[in-house]
Amino acid sequence: MDPFSALMGFLVGTALTMIALEYMFYKSRDNVITADWNLVEERNLKICTTQMETIPIPEDVKILVQKGTKLPGEIVRKAIVREADNVHMNFAVSDDRAYIFMGPIVKDVKAFVTTDNQVIEDLNEMFDKLWKSSERQFYDAGEIERLEEYLDSPIKVKGKILSPELLIKGLDARLVLPDGKVLMVRASPRLNVDEIQMYNLHGSNVEIQGILRLFQGTLYIEATSIRRI
Repeated sequence: MDPFSALMGFLVGTALTMIALEYMFYKSRDNVITADWNLVEERNLKICTTQMETIPIPEDVKILVQKGTKLPGEIVRKAIVREADNVHMNFAVSDDRAYIFMGPIVKDVKAFVTTDNQVIEDLNEMFDKLWKSSERQFYDAGEIERLEEYLDSPIKVKGKILSPELLIKGLDARLVLPDGKVLMVRASPRLNVDEIQMYNLHGSNVEIQGILRLFQGTLYIEATSIRRI
Protein backbone atom coordinates (compact mmCIF):
# COMPACT_ATOMS: atom_id res chain seq x y z
CA MET A 1 0.00 0.00 0.00
CA ASP A 2 1.38 3.46 -0.88
CA PRO A 3 1.99 5.96 1.98
CA PHE A 4 -0.78 8.30 0.78
CA SER A 5 -3.43 5.52 0.87
CA ALA A 6 -2.23 4.40 4.30
CA LEU A 7 -2.43 7.96 5.63
CA MET A 8 -5.90 8.49 4.18
CA GLY A 9 -7.07 5.18 5.64
CA PHE A 10 -5.76 6.17 9.06
CA LEU A 11 -7.41 9.59 8.91
CA VAL A 12 -10.74 8.10 7.80
CA GLY A 13 -10.56 5.51 10.59
CA THR A 14 -9.78 8.20 13.15
CA ALA A 15 -12.62 10.42 11.93
CA LEU A 16 -15.13 7.59 12.07
CA THR A 17 -13.98 6.67 15.55
CA MET A 18 -14.53 10.25 16.72
CA ILE A 19 -18.01 10.30 15.16
CA ALA A 20 -18.91 7.09 16.96
CA LEU A 21 -17.60 8.42 20.26
CA GLU A 22 -19.57 11.62 19.83
CA TYR A 23 -22.76 9.60 19.47
CA MET A 24 -21.87 7.49 22.47
CA PHE A 25 -21.14 10.23 24.93
CA TYR A 26 -23.54 12.94 23.83
CA LYS A 27 -26.51 11.21 22.19
CA SER A 28 -26.88 7.96 24.10
CA ARG A 29 -27.75 7.17 27.69
CA ASP A 30 -26.81 3.52 27.25
CA ASN A 31 -23.02 3.50 27.10
CA VAL A 32 -20.13 2.44 29.29
CA ILE A 33 -16.35 2.17 29.24
CA THR A 34 -15.27 -1.23 30.50
CA ALA A 35 -12.60 -3.90 30.26
CA ASP A 36 -15.13 -6.52 31.37
CA TRP A 37 -16.83 -7.14 28.01
CA ASN A 38 -18.03 -10.42 26.54
CA LEU A 39 -18.86 -11.12 22.89
CA VAL A 40 -20.08 -14.70 23.23
CA GLU A 41 -23.80 -13.98 23.47
CA GLU A 42 -23.91 -11.44 20.63
CA ARG A 43 -26.07 -12.24 17.60
CA ASN A 44 -24.88 -11.71 14.01
CA LEU A 45 -21.53 -10.46 15.28
CA LYS A 46 -19.15 -8.61 12.97
CA ILE A 47 -15.61 -7.77 14.00
CA CYS A 48 -13.16 -5.36 12.39
CA THR A 49 -9.64 -5.61 13.81
CA THR A 50 -5.98 -4.80 13.31
CA GLN A 51 -4.97 -7.46 15.86
CA MET A 52 -6.86 -10.04 17.89
CA GLU A 53 -5.93 -12.74 20.38
CA THR A 54 -7.83 -15.88 21.34
CA ILE A 55 -10.98 -14.71 23.11
CA PRO A 56 -14.40 -16.37 23.41
CA ILE A 57 -16.58 -15.65 20.38
CA PRO A 58 -19.77 -17.21 18.99
CA GLU A 59 -19.80 -19.44 15.91
CA ASP A 60 -19.96 -18.06 12.34
CA VAL A 61 -18.63 -14.61 13.18
CA LYS A 62 -17.59 -12.36 10.31
CA ILE A 63 -14.11 -10.97 10.91
CA LEU A 64 -12.43 -8.35 8.75
CA VAL A 65 -8.68 -7.80 9.11
CA GLN A 66 -5.97 -5.70 7.52
CA LYS A 67 -4.21 -7.60 4.73
CA GLY A 68 -1.47 -9.81 6.15
CA THR A 69 -2.89 -9.93 9.68
CA LYS A 70 -2.65 -13.39 11.24
CA LEU A 71 -5.32 -14.55 13.67
CA PRO A 72 -5.09 -17.44 16.16
CA GLY A 73 -6.27 -20.81 14.84
CA GLU A 74 -9.00 -21.08 17.46
CA ILE A 75 -10.52 -17.83 16.18
CA VAL A 76 -10.19 -18.79 12.51
CA ARG A 77 -12.03 -22.10 13.03
CA LYS A 78 -15.12 -20.28 14.34
CA ALA A 79 -15.17 -17.40 11.89
CA ILE A 80 -15.38 -16.33 8.29
CA VAL A 81 -12.25 -14.23 7.88
CA ARG A 82 -11.68 -11.80 5.05
CA GLU A 83 -8.95 -9.19 4.57
CA ALA A 84 -8.91 -5.72 3.07
CA ASP A 85 -6.82 -2.56 2.87
CA ASN A 86 -7.52 0.40 5.15
CA VAL A 87 -8.60 -1.60 8.19
CA HIS A 88 -7.46 0.73 10.97
CA MET A 89 -10.14 0.32 13.66
CA ASN A 90 -10.94 -2.27 16.26
CA PHE A 91 -14.66 -2.66 16.78
CA ALA A 92 -17.41 -5.26 17.04
CA VAL A 93 -21.05 -4.78 16.22
CA SER A 94 -24.04 -7.07 16.69
CA ASP A 95 -27.80 -6.75 16.31
CA ASP A 96 -28.18 -4.52 19.35
CA ARG A 97 -24.76 -3.53 20.68
CA ALA A 98 -21.49 -1.97 19.51
CA TYR A 99 -18.00 -2.17 20.97
CA ILE A 100 -15.20 0.26 20.06
CA PHE A 101 -11.93 -1.00 21.49
CA MET A 102 -9.14 1.24 22.75
CA GLY A 103 -6.51 -0.89 21.02
CA PRO A 104 -6.24 -4.43 19.64
CA ILE A 105 -9.01 -6.84 20.62
CA VAL A 106 -7.34 -8.65 23.50
CA LYS A 107 -8.40 -9.60 26.99
CA ASP A 108 -8.75 -6.72 29.47
CA VAL A 109 -8.42 -3.94 26.87
CA LYS A 110 -10.99 -1.25 27.53
CA ALA A 111 -13.89 -0.78 25.15
CA PHE A 112 -16.62 1.79 24.67
CA VAL A 113 -19.85 -0.21 24.69
CA THR A 114 -23.16 1.25 23.53
CA THR A 115 -26.65 0.26 22.46
CA ASP A 116 -27.19 3.51 20.56
CA ASN A 117 -28.99 2.66 17.31
CA GLN A 118 -27.16 5.27 15.27
CA VAL A 119 -23.74 3.99 16.30
CA ILE A 120 -24.80 0.43 15.48
CA GLU A 121 -26.12 1.52 12.09
CA ASP A 122 -22.96 3.51 11.25
CA LEU A 123 -20.58 0.69 12.21
CA ASN A 124 -22.65 -1.87 10.29
CA GLU A 125 -22.55 0.33 7.22
CA MET A 126 -18.80 0.82 7.54
CA PHE A 127 -18.19 -2.91 7.99
CA ASP A 128 -20.41 -3.91 5.06
CA LYS A 129 -18.66 -1.52 2.67
CA LEU A 130 -15.24 -2.92 3.60
CA TRP A 131 -16.56 -6.49 3.45
CA LYS A 132 -17.75 -6.04 -0.15
CA SER A 133 -14.24 -5.06 -1.27
CA SER A 134 -12.44 -7.69 0.83
CA GLU A 135 -10.97 -11.08 -0.10
CA ARG A 136 -11.16 -14.46 1.62
CA GLN A 137 -8.09 -14.93 3.79
CA PHE A 138 -5.99 -18.04 3.22
CA TYR A 139 -3.27 -18.77 5.77
CA ASP A 140 0.16 -19.62 4.38
CA ALA A 141 1.06 -23.11 5.60
CA GLY A 142 4.74 -22.22 5.30
CA GLU A 143 4.32 -19.63 8.05
CA ILE A 144 2.40 -21.90 10.45
CA GLU A 145 4.39 -23.82 13.08
CA ARG A 146 1.60 -26.26 13.98
CA LEU A 147 -0.84 -26.97 11.16
CA GLU A 148 -3.08 -28.86 13.58
CA GLU A 149 -4.06 -25.54 15.15
CA TYR A 150 -5.67 -24.48 11.86
CA LEU A 151 -7.95 -27.48 11.25
CA ASP A 152 -11.07 -26.61 9.23
CA SER A 153 -9.46 -23.30 8.25
CA PRO A 154 -8.63 -21.96 4.77
CA ILE A 155 -4.94 -22.36 3.98
CA LYS A 156 -2.65 -22.11 0.98
CA VAL A 157 0.35 -24.37 0.55
CA LYS A 158 3.12 -24.77 -2.01
CA GLY A 159 4.92 -27.95 -3.05
CA LYS A 160 5.40 -30.57 -5.72
CA ILE A 161 2.24 -32.47 -6.59
CA LEU A 162 2.39 -36.21 -7.34
CA SER A 163 -0.28 -38.30 -9.06
CA PRO A 164 -2.83 -35.46 -9.34
CA GLU A 165 -4.82 -37.58 -11.81
CA LEU A 166 -6.07 -39.58 -8.80
CA LEU A 167 -8.20 -36.57 -7.88
CA ILE A 168 -10.33 -37.30 -10.96
CA LYS A 169 -11.26 -40.68 -9.44
CA GLY A 170 -12.00 -39.22 -6.02
CA LEU A 171 -8.71 -40.53 -4.59
CA ASP A 172 -5.89 -38.71 -2.81
CA ALA A 173 -2.93 -37.06 -4.50
CA ARG A 174 0.24 -36.17 -2.62
CA LEU A 175 1.93 -32.81 -2.16
CA VAL A 176 5.63 -32.86 -1.24
CA LEU A 177 6.32 -29.74 0.83
CA PRO A 178 9.64 -27.81 0.70
CA ASP A 179 10.77 -29.47 3.96
CA GLY A 180 10.19 -32.95 2.49
CA LYS A 181 6.99 -33.68 4.41
CA VAL A 182 3.98 -34.98 2.50
CA LEU A 183 0.47 -33.55 2.69
CA MET A 184 -2.41 -35.50 1.21
CA VAL A 185 -4.68 -33.68 -1.25
CA ARG A 186 -8.37 -34.32 -1.89
CA ALA A 187 -10.63 -32.57 -4.36
CA SER A 188 -13.30 -30.28 -2.99
CA PRO A 189 -16.63 -30.34 -4.85
CA ARG A 190 -15.74 -26.77 -5.83
CA LEU A 191 -12.51 -27.84 -7.58
CA ASN A 192 -12.71 -27.78 -11.36
CA VAL A 193 -11.01 -31.09 -12.24
CA ASP A 194 -9.84 -31.28 -15.84
CA GLU A 195 -8.41 -34.68 -16.77
CA ILE A 196 -5.77 -33.44 -19.20
CA GLN A 197 -4.69 -30.66 -16.88
CA MET A 198 -4.36 -33.05 -13.95
CA TYR A 199 -2.08 -35.43 -15.87
CA ASN A 200 0.08 -32.52 -16.99
CA LEU A 201 0.55 -31.30 -13.42
CA HIS A 202 2.31 -34.45 -12.19
CA GLY A 203 5.68 -33.49 -10.68
CA SER A 204 4.99 -29.76 -11.03
CA ASN A 205 5.38 -27.10 -8.36
CA VAL A 206 1.94 -25.81 -7.47
CA GLU A 207 0.09 -23.66 -4.99
CA ILE A 208 -3.05 -25.22 -3.56
CA GLN A 209 -5.78 -23.33 -1.75
CA GLY A 210 -8.34 -25.17 0.31
CA ILE A 211 -9.52 -26.23 3.75
CA LEU A 212 -7.23 -28.12 6.13
CA ARG A 213 -8.86 -31.35 7.34
CA LEU A 214 -8.02 -34.31 9.56
CA PHE A 215 -9.10 -37.89 8.83
CA GLN A 216 -8.04 -40.86 10.94
CA GLY A 217 -5.07 -38.95 12.28
CA THR A 218 -3.85 -37.78 8.84
CA LEU A 219 -3.83 -34.16 7.75
CA TYR A 220 -4.99 -33.35 4.24
CA ILE A 221 -6.06 -30.32 2.27
CA GLU A 222 -9.48 -30.26 0.62
CA ALA A 223 -8.42 -28.37 -2.50
CA THR A 224 -10.61 -25.65 -3.98
CA SER A 225 -7.94 -24.46 -6.44
CA ILE A 226 -4.64 -25.77 -7.82
CA ARG A 227 -2.34 -23.60 -9.94
CA ARG A 228 1.11 -24.17 -11.36
CA ILE A 229 3.85 -21.84 -10.07
